[in-house]
Amino acid sequence: MYSQAKPSSPKCGKKPPSASSSKPKSSNVRQSSSAMPPSNYNRQNNEAEIMSKTLLSLKQIRKLQQKRTRAQLGLAYIEGNRIVTQALQSGASIQQCVYAPELLVSPRSQQTLLDLKKRNVPVTAVSPQAFQKLAIKDSAGLAAVIKTRLEKLTNIKPETGTNWVALDQIANPGNLGTIMRTSDATNRHGIILLGEGTTDPYHPTAIAASVGSLFALRLATATFAEFIDWKTRGNLPVVAATGEAAQPYRSYHYPKNTILLMGSEQKGLSTAQQAACDATVSIPMSGTADSLNLAVATAVILYEIYHQHNPSS
Repeated sequence: MYSQAKPSSPKCGKKPPSASSSKPKSSNVRQSSSAMPPSNYNRQNNEAEIMSKTLLSLKQIRKLQQKRTRAQLGLAYIEGNRIVTQALQSGASIQQCVYAPELLVSPRSQQTLLDLKKRNVPVTAVSPQAFQKLAIKDSAGLAAVIKTRLEKLTNIKPETGTNWVALDQIANPGNLGTIMRTSDATNRHGIILLGEGTTDPYHPTAIAASVGSLFALRLATATFAEFIDWKTRGNLPVVAATGEAAQPYRSYHYPKNTILLMGSEQKGLSTAQQAACDATVSIPMSGTADSLNLAVATAVILYEIYHQHNPSS
C-alpha cells in the first residue's frame, strides 16, 4: 500500500473488588498473612511480601487479557522480567506483582522482585501451576498489573518541540507493538491512535512486541477530525505514507517536528485524509511485491527522518 511503482487500490471504571471478595480460595496462592507458609517457601520472601486490600485475584488478572476489562478497570497485565523492569524504571504505576518463587531463578528477575518490594509494590507468591495458568508466554515466573495511561489528544498542547507517529485504524496489535518499539528507537515523542477501530496498545501482543517501549512513549487517542484540528492549531506538519504519492520518501525533507501518518493495514488512507496532510510520500517497490507490512513501512520512513536529523548516526 505504500508502493510508488505499484500502488494498490485502497489497500495501502469500576473499582477492583476488595480482597475480602476476590481473595482466591485455592491453595495455589501464597499470601503473606498470619497463616503458616509452605515449608518450601523462603522465609525471607514471606517477610517482605505486602498484601493490599485492593489486589486483584488471579482470575481477575486473567480477565485483563480482554480489552473490555482493561477499559473498565484502567489496568493492564504485563509479564517477563524485561518488560516489568522497564515499567519499573519508567515510573509506571505498578499496582501489584505476582510471581512463582520456584520459577524465579534468574538473578535479574530476583533483583527486579526486590526492587518492586522496595517501591512498596504489593506482591503475591503463587505456585508454578497457578502462574502457568496466568502467564501468556514463558515469562520466567514474574508478572505485574499496571495502570494504563491513554490520554485524549485534545488535552495535550500541540508543541513544536515534539514529534509523533499517528496511526489511523491500525488493527493488528503486533504491528502496533513493533511500531512503538521503532518509534522509541528513533526518538519519537509518542503515538497518536486515530479512530474507534484502532487496536489497544495494552493488548498483551502489543506489549510483548513493543518489548517495553510503550513505557517510553506518550499514548494519545483522537478522531481524525480532532487530529487535524490539533495539528493545525500547533502548526505541526503531517506527512502521510501512501502508495499513490509521486514523491519517494527519501527525496522529501522532513521538518524536525514532522508527524508521520500511516493508514490501516487493509484500507490505508482515504483521499480526503491524504488531502488534509501537508505532504504524501511513497516507498518505491521492485520485484513482485506491491506493498510492505505496515510496521516495516513505518520503520523505513522513521529511520529516514531520523537519519536526516542525525546524519552522523
